[in-house]
Amino acid sequence: MLARSNQAVIRARAEHELLGEATRLLAEDAGYDLVCVLGPLHWGGPLECLASSGHDEGYLEQLMRGGGVSVRSHGPAGATLRSGQPTVLHNLAARQSPRPWRVEAVRRGFQSILALPLREGRGRDGAVFGTLVLHARDAGLLCQDSVRLLEDLAANLSHGVWALRMRERQRRMKAELRKHAQATENSPVSILITDSDARIEYVNPSFTRLTGYAPEEVVGQNPRVLSSGHTPQEVFRELWTTLRAGRTWQGTVQNRRKDGQLIWERQIISPLKGNDGRISHFVAVREDITESKRAESAIRLRERALESTANGILISDLRLRDNPIIYVNPAFERITGYSRDEVVGRNGRFLVRDDKDQPGLEEIRKALRARREAHAVIRNYRKDGTLFWNELFVAPVLEDDGSVHYMVSVINDVTERKRYQAELEQRTHYDALTGLPNRNLLADRLRQALLYARRSGRFVALLNVDVDRFQIINESLGHAAGDQLLRSVADRLTSALRGFDTVARMSGDEFNVVLTELRNTRDAELLTAELQDALTPSFSVTGQDVFLSVSIGYSVFPDDGDVSEDLVRRAGLAMHEAKRAGGGMIKRYSERSEPRHLDRLTLESDLQHALEREELRLFLQPQVDVDTGRLTGAEALLRWEHPTRGLVSPMHFIPLAEEVGLIIPMGRWVLQTVARQLAHWQQQGLPVVPVAVNISARQFLHQELVEDVRSMLEEHGILPGLLELELTESLMAHNPEVAVQILRELKAMGVRLALDDFGTGYSSLAHLKRFPIDTLKVDQSFMRQVTRDEDDAAIVTATIRMAHSLGLNVVAEGVEQESQRQYLAQQQCDYAQGYYFGKPMPLEAFSALLAGQGDGPNP
Repeated sequence: MLARSNQAVIRARAEHELLGEATRLLAEDAGYDLVCVLGPLHWGGPLECLASSGHDEGYLEQLMRGGGVSVRSHGPAGATLRSGQPTVLHNLAARQSPRPWRVEAVRRGFQSILALPLREGRGRDGAVFGTLVLHARDAGLLCQDSVRLLEDLAANLSHGVWALRMRERQRRMKAELRKHAQATENSPVSILITDSDARIEYVNPSFTRLTGYAPEEVVGQNPRVLSSGHTPQEVFRELWTTLRAGRTWQGTVQNRRKDGQLIWERQIISPLKGNDGRISHFVAVREDITESKRAESAIRLRERALESTANGILISDLRLRDNPIIYVNPAFERITGYSRDEVVGRNGRFLVRDDKDQPGLEEIRKALRARREAHAVIRNYRKDGTLFWNELFVAPVLEDDGSVHYMVSVINDVTERKRYQAELEQRTHYDALTGLPNRNLLADRLRQALLYARRSGRFVALLNVDVDRFQIINESLGHAAGDQLLRSVADRLTSALRGFDTVARMSGDEFNVVLTELRNTRDAELLTAELQDALTPSFSVTGQDVFLSVSIGYSVFPDDGDVSEDLVRRAGLAMHEAKRAGGGMIKRYSERSEPRHLDRLTLESDLQHALEREELRLFLQPQVDVDTGRLTGAEALLRWEHPTRGLVSPMHFIPLAEEVGLIIPMGRWVLQTVARQLAHWQQQGLPVVPVAVNISARQFLHQELVEDVRSMLEEHGILPGLLELELTESLMAHNPEVAVQILRELKAMGVRLALDDFGTGYSSLAHLKRFPIDTLKVDQSFMRQVTRDEDDAAIVTATIRMAHSLGLNVVAEGVEQESQRQYLAQQQCDYAQGYYFGKPMPLEAFSALLAGQGDGPNP
């Protein structure tokens, strides 16, 4: 029996095969009723049947299911597993134990049970891994001799199982070693193994790819063959201290490839110990981190650049609500005064504060919404509230997929540049000594004044003011005193001027003055005299009273020139005439001062023939109801269509006509043309509206005016109320008694009378009460700024209310905007005229306008 079991041990290739064959031999050949091998899955747990043979009849299944057999059970198997000694039980039926295993064994007729230990290895010292349990109905089968034989058989069986287990363990270890070898060979990281003396024994293919060295070139070498010399020695001292202590070292070193190229490696080096506990090998896992090092270096370089730049850098996160700031550099803190902790998490708009109405801000907002680049110069405010000019650049940060998560803002403090530009602007356009406009700015102001004068029909005067004998004062009192005197002169001139006039210092003691909004040349003469009077009182210079006289020459647009250059040059000529006359004089430019002046005689001759050649043209400008916009009248305006010069401005030929006596026949021509046109409209069945005709001073005082008007009305058969005569208040103020008599005669005919340019000169309530006028015309100079200038608005409002209180209609001139019309409507002004309603137009065009108007107003 023992021999056969030994043969089974020799033949078996697997543990279950050996155990199965052993239990079968004992059950079939030795006659034992039930033989099984039991072993625990874990110590103290239930037993598992590893093999069995014989008459089971569900006995083992019943025991296993009920948990009746375990390492800790009181049965023979549990006792043997605990003690490691054989356990024999006889005469089971006579025992009174209620244990499940005994009850089940007796019920199946088993009289004796033998449990033998199965041990690992040879001898009796190995750990028990299971038990061989034999059941017999015949107690004689388990006598002492049989038990000894069975003990030997169990020992052989234990050795066989142990040998099979060792072979399986070795097979698995070899498989693991093969896997580890494959993993090492195919590892993407470099692996190097040295002996305890740091001589290389093995390198994997990744090592060769990384370093360029083949295995045969480095095996037997020290890893120092790879050293670049750039890694600090402190790193290597720490490395060997750690390894000799039996611990794993991790760190970064810079090595050199075979081709000389430097590479960065992250290394993990572990010591391997032999069975004696001594270090036998070192294993180094080396990862190439050169690219990441370069990336880190680039990032650090960018960070240092951001931290070191003089410009403020701000990065905001567009993915978060309100685009909060996530980074600012030190320059931002220096420029704004805000620390990083104070701004991170906030939107950058706090730098603008309440100053949100800036054109550049809208451009930045659009760029942020569109995630695009933008540039603007805006006003920002530091933490302490001081303003600084920020030349702001914003740009998106593109991700790999083209999306934008962040915006970078570059803040450039250009406050000093702005200040310099302002200073440069000041130096370019203003005199450094007096602060007055200089020659450049004066030229621009004069150009603007002339443009406006051409549109408005006003006059402009250019004055050249020169301090007499200034050089003597300068040499007597010193240059500092001379400078002080010039500043005082500048102050006097500025104080004497109206707010819309300009005084400029041209050079030395020479000043130029631009007078605008002049109704006529007389205004220029009066204002020039006022300027001279302002300089008459003494000046206090270095404690002394200094009396000055000035020579003033002036030229007037349009009489003395159409362009700035001519006016400036001719005013200078006039000033020199005043100087030659002894100084302290005022001289206006005349033809005698400029031989090349336009031949006035030629223009006068042409004007003499204008009536004969039918070169005069009559234009009409509409007058409308302010509330409804309905056409209610017109003003007649005279134009001269010169055969070579084209349309000549009334500012050129009307003053000349007054001087040479042509104004009276021209005035008659206008009255006749207007009467003829009114009659023509009546004959055509058109809705006729009143037409206003301007009457000059000479025409008004001419003895035939009243008769001319009467005969014209009778000749053409028109209603007198369709004719309105416009006169200026200054015209009547020179001889009020005569003026009242003429006005009463005209009024008796039924002709309407209007007072033109009210408020610009000799306005008098007494005149309004005495003169029998119907309409008051508000001068266009008050309308220009009526919606923006409180003074102009007050004058217009007072004029309307005063006129209405006297029963007069009011016509506002120069209305060019809807806002002006709305203001007049609010103030209950009756009528208005100006470019907003219509420009002066030829008679044919105005007739067409009437034809489209429908029924006209009742005159």
